[in-house]
Amino acid sequence: MDLTRAVVTESTVSLFAELRKFGLGAVWAAQTLAGFDDSTRNAILGNVGTLISFAVSGEDAEVISREFSTVIHARELVSLPSYHFFIKLRIDGTTSNPFSAETVPLSHVSDSNVFKRFLHFETSNPEKRSSADNTKDIETNTNVLF
Repeated sequence: MDLTRAVVTESTVSLFAELRKFGLGAVWAAQTLAGFDDSTRNAILGNVGTLISFAVSGEDAEVISREFSTVIHARELVSLPSYHFFIKLRIDGTTSNPFSAETVPLSHVSDSNVFKRFLHFETSNPEKRSSADNTKDIETNTNVLF
């Protein structure tokens, strides 16, 4: 059940917009935009740092495609195959051009495989590990998944 509408209100969005100044970020996920009134929906989309969209309904596609500029069209959002999505990232205050990506189906990944891959990456790439000396401050973003 999608409970986002019960928690995310225009006041909540305003609160998170202010808290972002202090480095607090949030991930909001909703199955549809239909349950939000126009004012709340616009407030949510106006405060999004990173936006990810899997396949959506035609009504939602019209709204979300505008957030992806003219690069992604509504018909593309409606016809996305399983495990595919569009994303635009906000990194260090700069928004990327939207692009497509694909997730890995869970049926192809076992928990032990994920753990083994992670351990292999960590042991073979020690320079990738963060430490107190090389941790970079990254702007906190509010993220929304649809």
